[in-house]
Amino acid sequence: MENGKKLATPSGTPQGSVVSPLFSNIYLNQFDHEMTEKGYKLTRFADDRVVLCKTQAEAAKALRDARMILESLGLTLHPDKTRITYIKWGFDFLSYMLKRGKGLSLPQEKIKKKPRINIYAYATNKSIQRLWTPYAHERKGGFR
Repeated sequence: MENGKKLATPSGTPQGSVVSPLFSNIYLNQFDHEMTEKGYKLTRFADDRVVLCKTQAEAAKALRDARMILESLGLTLHPDKTRITYIKWGFDFLSYMLKRGKGLSLPQEKIKKKPRINIYAYATNKSIQRLWTPYAHERKGGFR
């Protein structure tokens, strides 16, 4: 919409639109099935995905496979949001930084199952800023 007039869009849905999650599920369901059939482990929320791999070579192949599958669906990967990383370095997903490391210390009685590796998540600075920015005027004198 521009100046109150509706304009035709050649393709796509507006980012953050109420129908965006529905279209994501419709279009990307096929992607999920094909990637799973190829043996990849996926974590998904709407149109955000993480593909877990054991080696850098496997990750490079997963990226090529993902591009190919998405192209067959008429879709493309976002170049700024797509990358291969190592869990030790961490990565942002859904406003959280996920990272491997020592994590939080818990008392032994609270630990039900010893994890093979410690992966922890914490809110990114960007998400914390987004949360508090609307209340900046209230913080000038500190919290009350």
